[in-house]
Amino acid sequence: RCDGQGERGARVLHAQLKSDKKPTAIRTISSNLADVQLARCPKGRETRYLFHPAVGCAIEAVAQHGLLLSDTPAKMKQYGAGLHLSRDETHALHFSDTPDSVLLVEAAVGEFARGKVTDTAPPVSQYGKRVDCCVNNVNDPDVFVFYDVHCVRPKYWITF
Repeated sequence: RCDGQGERGARVLHAQLKSDKKPTAIRTISSNLADVQLARCPKGRETRYLFHPAVGCAIEAVAQHGLLLSDTPAKMKQYGAGLHLSRDETHALHFSDTPDSVLLVEAAVGEFARGKVTDTAPPVSQYGKRVDCCVNNVNDPDVFVFYDVHCVRPKYWITF
């Protein structure tokens, strides 16, 4: 079952899925706040669709407030204290409080560096400027950590 732009979401989602699980529901998260936040993100960053666990939050709260740094579970913060997103839905499902549910998020990635558990902000690059986010592997990142929620827009709530 899809609602609103869910059919488009289904096409985006199927291009992203790594597991053989099939979605049973895709709900569009429409949020003026999230659109405003993403517009405040610096321009020119690469946009990726990534997954976030559905933890302790309802779709209504995400639509109203967007994702918050506190929405990432503590056990998931091995690459820093920011908002963790993953390229693989199975990684997000592993940390989800809501059985078989994840969020598909549009994220403006930009420049990144390897993160550490002690990070509370992105590190400074070799050029003396803060990077945009942290990752688990700079050559082939699976996990992205954002400290600026303006660069992350929840798009779809997916149930498997």
